[in-house]
Amino acid sequence: MKSKAKADQPYTYYLRDKNHLPVVTVAVEPDGNGGVNRGVAVCSHSDQPCRRVGRKIALTRLQSLKAGKQVHSPTVTHHAGGRLGNYRHPLGWSSPEVGLHVPPTDFERKLLRIP
Repeated sequence: MKSKAKADQPYTYYLRDKNHLPVVTVAVEPDGNGGVNRGVAVCSHSDQPCRRVGRKIALTRLQSLKAGKQVHSPTVTHHAGGRLGNYRHPLGWSSPEVGLHVPPTDFERKLLRIP
């Protein structure tokens, strides 16, 4: 994991399943108003979890949101929906709110140094 988030780049982190595989990738950056912009990639049951691919998808979704394109939440797609339904993050993060200007989790506040 990165030691500190850079102010000019999105920060990525991973949520892992019980086998410690990175099944959820989150790209998050501060929005400047106390919230965050968040893009999420969820690995489907038929995929092999890969941090590089997850990071690319999450960052692409974040950039698409910022460009004004509609991005569907990965939690409601047919193949990925079951991954998060049975997943509990130790920091209390269970279902991502994807989009611009969304409230940060306590974990994201700490990573991004949001007061």
